[in-house]
Amino acid sequence: MLYPEWQPLISTSENVTFMEYWDDTWCGRMVDGEWIWGPYKHGYGFNPYIKVQPAASLDYDIGEPERRYQGILKPVHNLLDSESRLITQYEAILRQYAWRTIDFYGPASSAEATMDEYELFASKNWVRPNVQIEASPLAMPPQEILQQLGMVQTMIEEATFPNVVRGMRPSGVSTGFALSVLAGTGRLVFGKYADAMARGMEQANMRFLKLVNNKAMGKVTVHARNAVHEFDQSIAPDDIKDFFENSVTLKAEAPEEREREALLALRLWNGGQGLISLYEAQRRVGITNPLEEQNQQAAERLLDAAREQQAAEVAEAVQLEQQRAAAADAPAPNQLGTQFLPGQAQLQRPGERNIQGARMATGAGQESVFPRGMGGLDTLGSQLATATGGGRPMPSGQRVN
Repeated sequence: MLYPEWQPLISTSENVTFMEYWDDTWCGRMVDGEWIWGPYKHGYGFNPYIKVQPAASLDYDIGEPERRYQGILKPVHNLLDSESRLITQYEAILRQYAWRTIDFYGPASSAEATMDEYELFASKNWVRPNVQIEASPLAMPPQEILQQLGMVQTMIEEATFPNVVRGMRPSGVSTGFALSVLAGTGRLVFGKYADAMARGMEQANMRFLKLVNNKAMGKVTVHARNAVHEFDQSIAPDDIKDFFENSVTLKAEAPEEREREALLALRLWNGGQGLISLYEAQRRVGITNPLEEQNQQAAERLLDAAREQQAAEVAEAVQLEQQRAAAADAPAPNQLGTQFLPGQAQLQRPGERNIQGARMATGAGQESVFPRGMGGLDTLGSQLATATGGGRPMPSGQRVN
């Protein structure tokens, strides 16, 4: 129990009347006209209860609650009762048609005894003499019930919203444009309820700001997370500055209608040659911040261009390396037209002449004495010990024949 310390005035009473009261200043709870909590000053500065009321009522400001708050099905309550009765009747007749009963004909005592002992799904039954067993008269489910049911459902659809909104494909419609038109018609019915929800969200946002300003009187941090990243947003009374107004826009639409609007915006933009700008086209598609989306597109184009340039540079470097490798493997042409026999000097590799010249240039001004030390003597011995007939490269860079 919510308030166990409360004692009712009449101990034999089983039902009590509970009432909770809130306004812009006071709040409290009463049971059978007796205060059990409060009244207190809540200090919020507003009524915490939000009224979400669509523009579908007969009396908006005055009148009984059942006349002020009406839903989509309010005009078709009688039709819903008729639909339920027709479905029940058809199911009852169909059950009798599918599961037929049996009748027993004969003397009362024998027929009653046979009926008590007879089993419908038994393999064997004992039937008394002079007793006949026959199936009950068959009652066909009348098609008039289905026709009346279809007419009632059509009237419900006309008074509320098309069945396509509920995911049902109407008969005779085979194109997406017709479905989108029906979905747009259904949106006209849901439009006033979407507006009512938007006004309710505006009131909730305004009350949150007043709660921070009047009750919290300090910084409030909201932790939020979406599919991409997490972020924290803080707000303090100094940020509010007694300005509580905000705007919320909601739109009830079907996926087919959203696709149709996106294609229409694409045609109107027409690659920058149409009637509207890219900003307006993206806004009609449903992008909340077109400028941020355009910046993201520009960043992706720059990244793709850099990747293409890197790929071209890598391809050029690979091709140059292949050319160098092919030139290194190819033999040098014999300008003198002589043939080199075994034992002669090998063909020069590309750039070897320059390398030898650089070695000789570094040794310019130095006395060409060979061998120099024990290591040079060993090298000279190894060179002289080979077969003769060709030039010998010396460690000093010179070539001795």
